[in-house]
Amino acid sequence: MGGLLIALIWIASIVLFFWVWGDATDRHGQNIGCLWALAVLALGPIAIIAYLLFGRSND
Repeated sequence: MGGLLIALIWIASIVLFFWVWGDATDRHGQNIGCLWALAVLALGPIAIIAYLLFGRSND
C-alpha cells in the first residue's frame, strides 16, 4: 500500500511539473516557464503554492 502511495505522489509531481512549465511558458515566456518548473522540481509543494499565488498573475 505504501508503494502505491509513493507512486501516486511521484506521478502527481511529474504532472504538476509539466503543467507549471507549460502554463508559465504560455503566460510569461520560455525562460520564466523553465525557472518556475525548476523551482517546482526543487521545492515541491512550496513552489506550487507560490506559483498559484504569484506566477499566474496576468501583468
